[in-house]
Amino acid sequence: MNRQFCFIGGLPRAGTRQFTDVINAHSACLIQGEFYPNSLKLVGKLLQQADVDHKGKYFDSTYQRHRTLGAMNMLSMISKSRYYDFDNSLSVVGFKSPRLELHKKTLDIIFKFYESEVVFFYCVRNLFDNYLSLNSMFNVPVERFIYQTKLSLEGYFQLCLDKKYHVQLLDLDDFIGADNKKYWLFSHIFDSALKGLGVNAEQCAEYYEETINRNSTEASGKSRRSSLDNCEIEAILSSEILTQLCQKFHKKTGVDLLNLG
Repeated sequence: MNRQFCFIGGLPRAGTRQFTDVINAHSACLIQGEFYPNSLKLVGKLLQQADVDHKGKYFDSTYQRHRTLGAMNMLSMISKSRYYDFDNSLSVVGFKSPRLELHKKTLDIIFKFYESEVVFFYCVRNLFDNYLSLNSMFNVPVERFIYQTKLSLEGYFQLCLDKKYHVQLLDLDDFIGADNKKYWLFSHIFDSALKGLGVNAEQCAEYYEETINRNSTEASGKSRRSSLDNCEIEAILSSEILTQLCQKFHKKTGVDLLNLG
């Protein structure tokens, strides 16, 4: 079986959970939940040590072939989701974890001997709406938001430079505004990065109807702020590095993350 490894990262509160639920509506897909960064790094270090131990007599294609799937099962064990074994009945397996792009070095270690592309869905939304949601949900200070968003965008560009990764952009605002959501999901997910599943647009409609945005601010029982104050808007717009990264992102993708409209 040609198994596809898939990750969903990008900005938190930008649709990572909703898009994961849509993919998981397919019976041959299993995208699990988040994991703690320190545990992820330890998996990478363990694999590096295992490579050293096996090098030579036991460092053959069998070890290399089982190494990637073994690492994925290890990640399943340490993730915040219930443990599931990535068995042979699954065609697409992986994890969703906001800002996962910050851990590209560890992902590179995990997929060191994997010859096919690794799918990485990068989720974004308008940064003002993004901060409004984060602040409403977790009371995140604007300075922290700016810093973490800069790191995330830098991580996105690093992924795009690596041919090992098929980076697919998922713009939550574009999805919300789409008149035909089943076709949007089909064209952005199943007819591009996950084309091997053979999903059609009508099936996407079923997947969408089966899922709800269970991670929205309102679904959590918390109230969402109606707007940002002028100081917060000014702080985001006055960050020179963030502005430059957003301009670069706009030029590459056509998505304006700093649109106040």
